[in-house]
Amino acid sequence: MRYVGCTEQRLSGRWAGHRSDRKKEEKKNNPLYLAMNECGLHMFVMEKLEECGKSIMRERELDYMRKLDTWNPLRGYNKPINEETYARELYFLLNPGHETKYYALRQELKSLDEGWREPLPLDQKLREELREVADKSLHEGRRLMRRISSLASPVVLATRRQRSDPDRLGK
Repeated sequence: MRYVGCTEQRLSGRWAGHRSDRKKEEKKNNPLYLAMNECGLHMFVMEKLEECGKSIMRERELDYMRKLDTWNPLRGYNKPINEETYARELYFLLNPGHETKYYALRQELKSLDEGWREPLPLDQKLREELREVADKSLHEGRRLMRRISSLASPVVLATRRQRSDPDRLGK
């Protein structure tokens, strides 16, 4: 089992943070900390995979997660939500119209959920439409990750993010 994470700290400092975090109540369901508490700290080794600049650190982290399949609960401790975001971004790279639709639907439903407007009879249809777009983008993004490894590189996604509206992505 593996866990991939990036840090700007020295490894010793990051390891101390993990040791401390595993005891916190709000982190008790984190897969890595569950394993640390169950198996004991002596069963874990921390090693540096790569040193890189801050500007590409997150992308390289995602790349290692993808290569090592640490989103898979049978192989690693990273949370699947990172993999879902990654797969969607890859799909939207090739289908920008779907990205626009996805974020427009999310924004519309967010304003409804936050009480900025009154519910309409069409709102259930909006939720279903968002679910369809979200499911398709996730499914197709995962398929692309498996079939076109060069496109699944976070460097490609980072280039795309620089061209996109940063407020829209990552919400």
